[in-house]
Amino acid sequence: MRKQSSFRIVKDYVDDLNTILCRTVTQSHLGVHQSQETSVYFIGRFLGFYKLSPLELRPGYLSFYQNVRVRGKYIVVIDCAYRYTKSQEGDDCDYLFRYEYSLNPPRKEIPHSHLHIKACWDNGCSIEKIHFPTSRISIEQVLAHLIIEHNVKPLRDDWFKVLAKSHNAFVQKLQDKPLFY
Repeated sequence: MRKQSSFRIVKDYVDDLNTILCRTVTQSHLGVHQSQETSVYFIGRFLGFYKLSPLELRPGYLSFYQNVRVRGKYIVVIDCAYRYTKSQEGDDCDYLFRYEYSLNPPRKEIPHSHLHIKACWDNGCSIEKIHFPTSRISIEQVLAHLIIEHNVKPLRDDWFKVLAKSHNAFVQKLQDKPLFY
């Protein structure tokens, strides 16, 4: 049996992500680019070379970004960020919520997995810079949250079954290899 190339493993992973996304909330597709200097792969919706664009939802937009490596037959997520915005032009400050995960956070006081919420009070106080710690959150959980809480229109009636099946596979992989996938 021939050993599968790292790029093929990442491409299969991206194909699985596209299947989940296109069976539930968007017709936008993710792509993959490999770093020339390292074995890191960048996953996102690319318009042009390395220009990230959000996935189009109904309503809103989901910025999707992952940096991954291949270790054996597993995908190791180094960093990921999912950000939900109401406008396509949304910059880093224009979001309703943002989930981030980093295998190696830039500072020791930042949790590996955390959530940012865009909220302000009348007195100008803001909580958007607070890192609310979470466990690992699957993209399936984010998509279900968007459909249930933000009224994103699913593309099919059985969206919950699609997400539940895929999320269960994510949980199983975390149990088998806690730092992987």
